[in-house]
Amino acid sequence: MLADHTDRPADEQALARWFEGLPVMLNLIPYNPIAAKGAEGFVPTAKAEREAFAARFRARGIQTTLRRSLGGDISAACGQLARRPT
Repeated sequence: MLADHTDRPADEQALARWFEGLPVMLNLIPYNPIAAKGAEGFVPTAKAEREAFAARFRARGIQTTLRRSLGGDISAACGQLARRPT
């Protein structure tokens, strides 16, 4: 989730409309900030705001998971990556 980019009320409403009638599970993943041209100013949504966003989807009956961010140490953009065992 990107602060002020994917966590706004309009984003929430758009997702809710898109999910109508679909058997979905929503995974909310915080963005990993990276030092790269074009990525300046992007920050993850604060934890409290992610939790509130998730609670509102759960209240709609949508299964929602708050994922923890992985991969920040290797500049993985979405935070969804995990290391393979070595």
